[in-house]
Amino acid sequence: IPHKTCKHSEPDQVAALKAANIDAVGVANNVTYPWQALMKSLAVLDSVGIAYAGGGANLDMAHKPVIVEKNGLRVGFMQCAATVFPYNHAATQSQPGIAQIKVHTAYQPPVQMDKPGQPAEVITWLDEASKTRMVEGIRNLRKQADIVVFSCHWGVSDAKEPVSYQSEIAKAVIDAGADVVMGHGSHRYQKIELYKGKPIFHCLGQFVFDDQCKDRRSKYREGLLVRVAVLNKKIHSVSVVPSWREDDNFVRLYDPNTGKGRELFGYLQSVNEGGAALKLQGKEIVVQNLSY
Repeated sequence: IPHKTCKHSEPDQVAALKAANIDAVGVANNVTYPWQALMKSLAVLDSVGIAYAGGGANLDMAHKPVIVEKNGLRVGFMQCAATVFPYNHAATQSQPGIAQIKVHTAYQPPVQMDKPGQPAEVITWLDEASKTRMVEGIRNLRKQADIVVFSCHWGVSDAKEPVSYQSEIAKAVIDAGADVVMGHGSHRYQKIELYKGKPIFHCLGQFVFDDQCKDRRSKYREGLLVRVAVLNKKIHSVSVVPSWREDDNFVRLYDPNTGKGRELFGYLQSVNEGGAALKLQGKEIVVQNLSY
């Protein structure tokens, strides 16, 4: 990618995912590019039996969800990306690639025209055909799974505030049957929103992240690990635990009541204005007022 200096992991690093007992991953993002590189990554995941959503050999395969079944519980997982290059990236009927949710952008002049130098207002909206495919995919998955998780790579790098289309996507998939929306892409905490009693994590930070691009690796080290507790095949509670990558680049989880964990909890609260109510409970941060 011309404007990026990222160094990607070697194939043998998939052993870390296997050792962590990860059942499924999402592969739709702005660095699974071009599609030839994506297909090599999918072959590596296939070789160790890790399922994936968000990419594939054609449009239908790229949008195909994953269903993980354990102890009689069926969890459905679907992923898309709004951060897509205009060529050799999104899957088509005849080309491999990632699952795209297409977003249009326009720039409107500021209201106060008497003040030169003001930035334009950014307006975004979802492509209707793309939105229809995404929504129908969630509806179909809802019929097959007890719990439905939707993930999207979206937003603007380094931004603390979500872009308006992020909420538009999240609300559309919740209306279609998603239980949890898990966003990533801005590399830092963003607010946790509630819609119809369902949580929308606009960005969980970076967590495990070996990005070599400029100073991002050292700039944003925060992450959130989400726990979704299920009782009788229904979500009982949703909580998060803050994480931080130390100078040795190892990820450590922190108790949000004290020290570094308390600092990270305070940071999360600072970007969570207008978001879901959060409460400390034990060593976790519980999302309040859920409805399932």
